[in-house]
Amino acid sequence: MRKKFSRGINKLVLFLTPLIAKGLASVILFGVPLATGAKDPSGSKASDPNGPVILAIKALKAAFPGLFVMTDVCLCEYTSHGHCGILNQDGTLNQQASVKRIAAVAVDYSLAGADCVAPSDMNDGRIKAIKEGLIAAGVSHKIMVMSYAAKFSGSLYGPFREGKCSHYMLFYSLAL
Repeated sequence: MRKKFSRGINKLVLFLTPLIAKGLASVILFGVPLATGAKDPSGSKASDPNGPVILAIKALKAAFPGLFVMTDVCLCEYTSHGHCGILNQDGTLNQQASVKRIAAVAVDYSLAGADCVAPSDMNDGRIKAIKEGLIAAGVSHKIMVMSYAAKFSGSLYGPFREGKCSHYMLFYSLAL
């Protein structure tokens, strides 16, 4: 199966049930907030407990405990300016604040039950900050971290934003 799907959380389990019965073993979730006010300069809704990714993680883990759930960790869809980070007043990237925010999102996804967090931004120091956050939260031994910021050289790019998939994963964009 080489498709990208965008569905609401309310249809997620029903949609995936036959695919999992056929052997689907993993998914990667990309949040797409549709609610008014879901975007702000810091991407604060990226790890909203009532947002698409955290609700999807919980629903999937409840319905399919053995499913490997990976989450894209990115602020682009949640920021009003569309960049994967927090900007300074002059429009440049605030590196420290961005890395701190991305790490917090990764920790929140982990605490929700994700098996792997996959930061797709290109901010220096984010993996270290994510790992430190996971250690501090006491969950570093329960989750994988996979950086795929250099996706242009991997088989998943083509182009990445169109959500191409491999034979082993279903890319699933969530709308709420």
